[in-house]
Amino acid sequence: MTAISMQKPALLILAAGLGSRFGGLKQLDRLGPSGEALMEYSIYDALQAGFGKVVLVIRKALEYEFDDFLKKKLPAGIALQYVFQEVDNLPPGLQAPAGRTKPWGTAHAIMVAESAINEPFMVVNADDFYGREAFYLIANYLVNNHNQLQHCMAGYRLGQTLSDFGPISRGICVHDREMNLERITEITRIEKRNGQTGFADASGRWQPLDDNVPVSMNAWGFYPSVFKVLKEGFEAFLKTSDDLLQKEYFISLPINHMIANKLGSIRILETPSRWFGLTYPDDKPLVAKQLLQLTKAGLYPSKLWN
Repeated sequence: MTAISMQKPALLILAAGLGSRFGGLKQLDRLGPSGEALMEYSIYDALQAGFGKVVLVIRKALEYEFDDFLKKKLPAGIALQYVFQEVDNLPPGLQAPAGRTKPWGTAHAIMVAESAINEPFMVVNADDFYGREAFYLIANYLVNNHNQLQHCMAGYRLGQTLSDFGPISRGICVHDREMNLERITEITRIEKRNGQTGFADASGRWQPLDDNVPVSMNAWGFYPSVFKVLKEGFEAFLKTSDDLLQKEYFISLPINHMIANKLGSIRILETPSRWFGLTYPDDKPLVAKQLLQLTKAGLYPSKLWN
């Protein structure tokens, strides 16, 4: 197989979400000491780790807001490109049901970026802080691995990804001894009760979870071969889903299918980084405080872009 990993990887930022629990366009919230948004730290860390360009998945209606925010701040030499995730981004011959307004989900957001990406790439959410180690881990993997069917992800410990202000959803990872992902399970309403992490199942029964179990925070390292998996999975999702008004095409669906059918693999790269992000409005002061602490510790300049 021809190696494609000599190219500089791209950074793909998912920024088209509606933020229903947050109640606003959290992707552009100014939280850093000099008014930086969280995704600016991802861009900064990715450039430090050797990434070559940045692609943002946004909604077309918000292009001006993102352009106005970013292009006034980012250095002119950064290659920045937008792709648009819309409800009508569907395979030929298919139509969205009347009344569908929300985006189709994370796997669809990655899928629509195919036109802008032909190199290995890392996926992150715009409203999350991942820590510099994650970017170096994934960049190193993508550059030095020579099999484009062997993808990767940054694995965070569940206990380091909770919110103090309400339940959260996480992709719980099951893996083998070599840290190859075997399956990922989306669990909602994870929280701490009486010092124990867990969730209430469909019957209301409390199910404890290990704080050290690896979870996906949507920090993936992919080769372009993944687009075929995503597109085929999306067509199957559209044809078999029982609720196309609300259901989302989560990344766990095509990833689990890919692994189960031996179409590719995912190596979990454990990261020591502590994740934090914006799920609830009350998260904002804590995120701002953590960014300030990292800046005072010398890990970031007080103004990211000079």
